[in-house]
Amino acid sequence: MRATLLFSLALAFSSHFRGSALARDSAQQAAQSALELLQNSTTVVTVGEPCGPNRTEPCGPDRSAPVAVNGSSAPVALTAAEKETASAEHKKTVMDQLEKLAEHLQDNEKKIAAMDKKDQADHEKGTADNITKTMSPADAAMWANFNEFNHRMNEKTKVHSLDVISKIKHAVHFIKKGGMGDDADAAKGLQDVIASMGEMSGNFLH
Repeated sequence: MRATLLFSLALAFSSHFRGSALARDSAQQAAQSALELLQNSTTVVTVGEPCGPNRTEPCGPDRSAPVAVNGSSAPVALTAAEKETASAEHKKTVMDQLEKLAEHLQDNEKKIAAMDKKDQADHEKGTADNITKTMSPADAAMWANFNEFNHRMNEKTKVHSLDVISKIKHAVHFIKKGGMGDDADAAKGLQDVIASMGEMSGNFLH
């Protein structure tokens, strides 16, 4: 009887914990993706400037590929208007990707909150049903500690996810103000956001 009970509880909590753990991993990956996107995009190379291994080809909008014309790979000089258009398109791409990551984090946070609420309800129901009365003191302690650990990790993920979402919104704000261009104040603000995200990146769940 005891073995069957413990096996059933282990299966239930294993499933719940695995779902929460996957959601937490997803949140951490999204935060890391946002940081890497910003780090890779903050130094904007002007389209048409020297690029490539020997810096002999004009840069394209992706900051590395030579600009092609009519399907040709031959490098060409771009007009000032074309450079400005490419730069604007690059900024829009970065902002769109950041906003998608923020939306993912928001959806993920809601998912974690819902799973955590269910886990807590199931735990309380188990306690109310006196499930732990049939357990040894060690098993009962394990039951309680397992739930507490899962809940604590979910709470940390929620707090850090909201923090990253806020930082992404600030980053988008500074990019719109010219942080990837020639606005010194906006660029400093953007770099401060990136530095702050970098500090918390390795400690997302700690």
